[in-house]
Amino acid sequence: MAKQDTLDSINEQILKLKEKKKALQEKQEREIGKYLLDTWNTSSLTLQDIFNLIDSNKPKQINDKSDSSNTLNTSSDV
Repeated sequence: MAKQDTLDSINEQILKLKEKKKALQEKQEREIGKYLLDTWNTSSLTLQDIFNLIDSNKPKQINDKSDSSNTLNTSSDV
């Protein structure tokens, strides 16, 4: 019975950690979104205009996930 209690306790801890991770990810997304909206001063734009603005300014590395050889720093002197 003690082994089952231990397993149940571990499973409960895993569930709590997954919930905490999800909450932290959601917080990060909100903070990034707020920063982006504030930085680009988008208060007068519609939601669709904001999405279009974001899409039109994506770095190539994010758009082209199929080419994993792309790097953010392409300078040869690094």
